[in-house]
Amino acid sequence: DPDIPVDLPWTDVLNNGLIKKRIITPGEGSTPRRYANCVISYSETLPNGTRISCTENRTVAVGEAAWVPVWDVVAPTLRSGERCELDVAPRYAYGPLGLPPEVPPDTRMRFELRLHSLSPETDYAALSQNQRVLAADSRRDRGNHWFTRGEYLHAITSYSRAVSVLKKVEKDVDNSKEIKDLLVVCLKNMAAAQLKTEAYDACLFSCNAALDLEPNDTKALFRKGKVLALKGLIGEAVSTLKAALKQDPSNKIIHKELSELVRKQTAQRGAEKELYSKMFGVAGAQPTVGGGGNPGWFTWTRVGWGVATAVLAVAAIAATKLIHRM
Repeated sequence: DPDIPVDLPWTDVLNNGLIKKRIITPGEGSTPRRYANCVISYSETLPNGTRISCTENRTVAVGEAAWVPVWDVVAPTLRSGERCELDVAPRYAYGPLGLPPEVPPDTRMRFELRLHSLSPETDYAALSQNQRVLAADSRRDRGNHWFTRGEYLHAITSYSRAVSVLKKVEKDVDNSKEIKDLLVVCLKNMAAAQLKTEAYDACLFSCNAALDLEPNDTKALFRKGKVLALKGLIGEAVSTLKAALKQDPSNKIIHKELSELVRKQTAQRGAEKELYSKMFGVAGAQPTVGGGGNPGWFTWTRVGWGVATAVLAVAAIAATKLIHRM
């Protein structure tokens, strides 16, 4: 921009060169807190100087993954009336996918940004039911945008915010089918994103929350079955996937996942059986002289010693716990 002095100093926001900021016009007053609503104007420019967009007076919340990732990083540094320029690495702009056709993949961007005003977080509990549904659905839609781009952490942020908005009035979750249905969708979508990021405990929590509202939901059951399997809980995973298949018997994806788990469960049981046999000496035992001519004497003696050893071990553990309690 020709009206920006070239000698303005840059600040390295993250101290790693990924986001640089220089203030053109200082602002005043407080900085935005999380979920604050900011009215901003901005332009976006490619490295060759081509301006690809110019937006005026857009309201964007902070900390909701509502715009490019750089926004949630720099917003807390802004003050009302401030105008600044940002030099942003692809990771905090449009990433490896870019924004076709205007922004090529892995493009460093320049943003000129002005914060006109800010206001506190919206009081969603004071809104009508329909207004809350619209607010939550826009965040669900934003989450879907991030999920499609493979940016799963941003997707989780958007879905989580949608869930929070819908749950502001608990009685509506119980009394409104529209809110309950949308809440289940957001929880399932969030579980899918959590599964992608290997946040297995969080994924399981989201699946269970969805199933508390809709116990027979096929997708929630399927994702719960997958995460249980990934956590090594094969038996529970098989039971859960069977419940999912009961809801949708023709689903080939569930059939495939369940078949693979049943094979794994069978192999696991075989390995456990072999391990127990080795532990107690049942497999491959041969009779020896001194056994009173009874071919089974040696085998049962080894079994007896194995059981006795196990009992003594349990007794020792119990005694140790008792001593520690005294």
